[in-house]
Amino acid sequence: AAGAPVWRYRRPEAGDYPSRSAVQHALSASKGKKVAYVISVLSELDAKAVDMAAVLARSVNATLSDRTLVFRDYDLVALVPTEPRTAAAIERWRSPVGAGGRVLSPPSGAMRRQLEGLGYKVLERELPVDADRIEHPWMREHMPRDGCCGERELLKLHAWNLTEYHRAVVLDIDVLMLRGLDELIAMDKELVFTYDINMMNNEAAVPPIQGGFLVVRPNPEAFRQLVAIAQEGNYQPGTGWNGTNIGWCFGGKALQGLLPYYYKRVVKDEGLSHEADFCAYNVMFDRSECQSTTASPHSSPGATPAALVHFTNACGKPADCSGSHRSAQCQVALRRWMDVRRDAEATLNLPSGRACGGAGKYTPMPLWSAPPSPQLGGVPGHQTGGVPRDQMAGVLGNPRIS
Repeated sequence: AAGAPVWRYRRPEAGDYPSRSAVQHALSASKGKKVAYVISVLSELDAKAVDMAAVLARSVNATLSDRTLVFRDYDLVALVPTEPRTAAAIERWRSPVGAGGRVLSPPSGAMRRQLEGLGYKVLERELPVDADRIEHPWMREHMPRDGCCGERELLKLHAWNLTEYHRAVVLDIDVLMLRGLDELIAMDKELVFTYDINMMNNEAAVPPIQGGFLVVRPNPEAFRQLVAIAQEGNYQPGTGWNGTNIGWCFGGKALQGLLPYYYKRVVKDEGLSHEADFCAYNVMFDRSECQSTTASPHSSPGATPAALVHFTNACGKPADCSGSHRSAQCQVALRRWMDVRRDAEATLNLPSGRACGGAGKYTPMPLWSAPPSPQLGGVPGHQTGGVPRDQMAGVLGNPRIS
């Protein structure tokens, strides 16, 4: 639409985030509730994806061992969809989803045990939106084909229901945590997020929100409203949610468009949400604004130290093992990921091998043979992986990194 506001990057300034004393006050106000670090697992994960979940777990644990941080009491949580039990539900899972049209099988019991062995508290939840019952016919057809995985990505909305936690930090498993998030967790906001500027079309009134990093203050009423909006599916081709020029983009028919529409148009209180600096908190090294951001533990004066690195298209996945074409920033980030992987191997008393061998082949960690480890987040009573080597073929299916 003509006159649509143009988004511009603004580097954070002093006063944008709470002071140390305000963070301490926020901890007192949390009444002893933990922070949940939440992943969503929408299907079976292959060995590469399991490694990413393990490295993410270790990076969270290692980061929060810093005693200068305030919000250090946490749980790792994995949201998984309820196993389909009716004929209709089973048929829905056989339908291709996302822009790639892939068929994703729900996580098996073995996959869930493997996540528990890595330290994740596995929470089974119903997919909140039934694509077959979306009211608007156009959206009923197109939401399941959008983004990574259609309406199934909305499983992340269950973060708004985690009222036993002070905050829920939603992360994709291809994220690496390098420093604490006290200043975001302490904010009196229902949602702290970063925009996905690369997915924004020129006419967008508000950019899409990047779904791989969210800090959520749980609110079941917000969950109900978000689900109701998605289930109604009032989305117009070309102009997005309710014709507001929000969400007409890749992923915009699901989470990445639904959230900005809700928080910028449906909710009247603009103070409920806060845009964080994507160069620090969800950096992908794909924007010129982030040239000063580094994943190095030894940053130079004037550099922005990355808190969360997100391995998407620019840097690729660590298991791609084809780093020669990547930028210098990406190569530093990839070395940090490999450092954390080696740390995880040492923590689990695994043989440390070279992750990337000849011909760019990635060698996964032998997680199925390791005992549970508190340092990785391991749960007593579960083997890390929980699946013998001869049964792994049934676990390592079509990966869905989410």
